[in-house]
Amino acid sequence: MGAARFERLGKWNTRGIRQARYGTVLLANHGVLVTGDTPEVALNRLTALEEAAELVLHARVLGGEKALPDAAYREVAERMQRFRKAS
Repeated sequence: MGAARFERLGKWNTRGIRQARYGTVLLANHGVLVTGDTPEVALNRLTALEEAAELVLHARVLGGEKALPDAAYREVAERMQRFRKAS
């Protein structure tokens, strides 16, 4: 592969990561790329991703993932809002 092609691929990947909704990209067989406006934001995203992956693994051991009811999502969103207001 020529250097120009690698450069185009790199620009495409960089633009894609910046435009990603959560600034996080999983790379099959390679790992993860996480971005953020600050190192703290990037670290928080990485931590959340690791915790989510761990929860999925635990759920699979216990028989598989199950969708949460809508009420559970609303409750979590409300708690997050209260937490933001308190801090």
